[in-house]
Amino acid sequence: MKSPLVSVIIPTRNRQEYAEKTIRQIAELNQNIEIVVQDNSDDDYLKELLNDLLSNENIKYSYCETPLPFSENYNRAMERVTGDYVCAIGDDDGILPNISECAIWMKENEIDVIKPAKDQVYFYPGNINKKKNACIGFGQYKGAYYYSNPETAVISLLDDGGCNYLEKDLAGSYHGLVKRDSMNKVKQITGKFYSGLTPDMYSVICLSLLPNIRLAVVDYPITLPGVCPTSGSAASDSGKHVGNIKDAPHLKQLPDYMWNSSVPRYYSVETIWAETMLYAIKKMGRDDLIDKYFNSNRLAQYLYQNNKPQREEILKIFTKETSEYVLKCCGENSIEGTNKTIQLLENIAIKLSGKRKIVRNISDINQAVDVLYSELATNMKNVPWRLIHLKGRIQQ
Repeated sequence: MKSPLVSVIIPTRNRQEYAEKTIRQIAELNQNIEIVVQDNSDDDYLKELLNDLLSNENIKYSYCETPLPFSENYNRAMERVTGDYVCAIGDDDGILPNISECAIWMKENEIDVIKPAKDQVYFYPGNINKKKNACIGFGQYKGAYYYSNPETAVISLLDDGGCNYLEKDLAGSYHGLVKRDSMNKVKQITGKFYSGLTPDMYSVICLSLLPNIRLAVVDYPITLPGVCPTSGSAASDSGKHVGNIKDAPHLKQLPDYMWNSSVPRYYSVETIWAETMLYAIKKMGRDDLIDKYFNSNRLAQYLYQNNKPQREEILKIFTKETSEYVLKCCGENSIEGTNKTIQLLENIAIKLSGKRKIVRNISDINQAVDVLYSELATNMKNVPWRLIHLKGRIQQ
């Protein structure tokens, strides 16, 4: 059997019904894609659900009963990767059939990592919008691409207090596609593929700061992010990702973690992102960037703006000077922050005008991928790589 071109890593914990559907969706593409599943659930029921698939050499399942930090679950998956290119996804996400075509295009053009379009989303039944019928939302993709220096995006992120990272031209393995060699370079420098409090941010920073990394930003999707009722995005939108730092699940398995003094000791999307950003930059040996560009006031502003119910509580953790700055910025003419992941996703699903399209009554991730891919193949064919119209078949 030839080695896989693409490896998809899927770290999972206690979401067996969603993980099974995601794994089957990828397996049913019938491509030479390696699926690496790292299961950290309370039991190995997922293995039982996947029993009929585990004879497939391209599906690697591993179970660890001991609760692991988020990043360590990713590390253990990445350790078993053998493909030339790597894509990390959540256990409620999907992979589009064009991912292998994209990897071939990357290889032919000596591209280390791509940042594909990520504004498409599938909301599962019973999702955070409390609607009975699930839906998929996506935009119009032109297939245009350009090369970008991701270190300049890291500088922009620092100036933004570590917020709005999805809007920056950063490299990353989470819903991106990365050469395994680049992932190995990160490990050589920092000691791990993933670390810190949130693996996606760690990966974004470390890959973006690799010397001479070649990043292509592509206006075309290769994955389909999902939002199930128990996803992190859903929890963020419902206010469960805000509060006392002791309540942060990211820290439960890291009792000795040293929180950066430049980041408010408060549990929120904003602070977790900023903390991991600074941690990763230090691991890459680029403290010079922090000293020169990190804007802690901007972080405080976003923290206050984006967590309206907790504003009174948040002000108490700021110094007098920071509070005065934040309140001044949040006057009538201030621009509300938009850095919550779920806010970005929800805007896609509820915006019914313009270039957005919503398709409702989508039963599962497999059907959602079919709907999106059919739309791409029919109406949005202008892509850097050759788009194949037969689902799951890559012409040799």
